[in-house]
Amino acid sequence: MTMPVRGAVNVLTVAENGPTKSGTIGTVDAVADLADRIHALPRRRTYLLPALHEVQHVYGWLPPDALEIVGAHLRVPKSEVFGIASSFPDFAFAAPPVVPTTRVCLGAACRTANVSSAPGGAVADCLFACGVAPVSEIDGVLIGRGGRHSAVREVSADTRVQDGSCSRAVADTNQAGGIHVGCAGNCWQAPAVSPDGGTTWLGVDGAWTRPGEARLLVEVGRRDPFASGPYRALEHALTLGSDGVWKVVRDAGLRGRGGAYFPVASKWETARNTPAGKKFLLVNAEEGEPGIYKDRHLLEGDPHRVLEGVLIAALGIGATDVVLFVNGEAHLSQARLSAALAQARDMGVVQVPVEI
Repeated sequence: MTMPVRGAVNVLTVAENGPTKSGTIGTVDAVADLADRIHALPRRRTYLLPALHEVQHVYGWLPPDALEIVGAHLRVPKSEVFGIASSFPDFAFAAPPVVPTTRVCLGAACRTANVSSAPGGAVADCLFACGVAPVSEIDGVLIGRGGRHSAVREVSADTRVQDGSCSRAVADTNQAGGIHVGCAGNCWQAPAVSPDGGTTWLGVDGAWTRPGEARLLVEVGRRDPFASGPYRALEHALTLGSDGVWKVVRDAGLRGRGGAYFPVASKWETARNTPAGKKFLLVNAEEGEPGIYKDRHLLEGDPHRVLEGVLIAALGIGATDVVLFVNGEAHLSQARLSAALAQARDMGVVQVPVEI
């Protein structure tokens, strides 16, 4: 079970009754609706954050009554529920105003691009769309380039349409038709289209051609992110087994890309040789560095490749559980990864519990 896909939540009950400022959720129907959503989550404390995000998304804040429901279902003390919720800027403890809620990005890229040109409002450390700075957010909708909106012309059925966070912040990509794909790294062009399958991109600032043939990002900007992959590499890994996968990684000399350049096989070996009934594979896609969103491109553009790599790594280290951590502002990444995970489960390729 993973966190529900953003945008797929039925908020009719809340919209009809409006947010309450008394700390209560609202009508009996609203309470029952929220309880059903929370009770759909496993009764494990690791689902505290997904439950809080669900409440925040539905109500726009965290009513105390809702926190009571979350804590009771997950068997987490009230003090811990509040402590976790108050540690993240994603959550609000006051009902949103009736007027539109605006946040202005104060990240490095937006400061450089003259953040003062964005609408006024509350501030955000980074809204995760640096390629179209300055960025603001109005009622959860990203607004890029200080509010300058670009048109997307209607295209043929086989034309690739750049449809990532940056594109959505500056254009209505839904009107374009074509095959919607993730951003190939050319956010500055947004919105952009490719008539040749994702090699050449035409945008507001002219044409751009992908340099060389990237291996990891080869399908980003070319395939529909919701098109489930064949998982052939995972299928082959399963024939090798855990020991065989580890040996392949060791013989390849694969090293980490986090800065230390540490041998991956050595790190995996430590996990493999540590006796424990539970072993967790933690996948960090938080990307807190200014202007860095390589993970976002992968998650938005080719989430099945990410999942396949994660499942192979879990096999190689003997992990019993997998947890993927996605930046709280990367809503589209989270939605597409959640959708891909649901597809992968339906395909029967997810052999260990995976949480987002």
